[in-house]
Amino acid sequence: CRASKDSVLNERGNRFLDFLGSCDLTLLNGNVIGDIFGEFTCYQYNGQSVVDYIAVSPSIRDLVKRFKVLSLTNLSDHRPILCQLSVRIPMIAAELIQELHQDAPKRPEWD
Repeated sequence: CRASKDSVLNERGNRFLDFLGSCDLTLLNGNVIGDIFGEFTCYQYNGQSVVDYIAVSPSIRDLVKRFKVLSLTNLSDHRPILCQLSVRIPMIAAELIQELHQDAPKRPEWD
């Protein structure tokens, strides 16, 4: 169950959650260490809300190393979101890269 400081859930929010469920996606907001309370992401004259999300598949969810709603800046009324994944990228030997490398096709000359 996801936590959220935003207590408003409207029809668009319900449709969004239904869409995520139909795609087997999970929101990280309010659902992972680093944002266990579901911090507000948007601050406007008429109130605060959670409107900026990161949704992931179960396989990606297991790779999430860190998720955090960062501090508000003077550049936007939305707080930046940080998501760090822990992935392993195999190293490829330089010789193999050169072996697989192909020159870009030459531009055709038209008559």
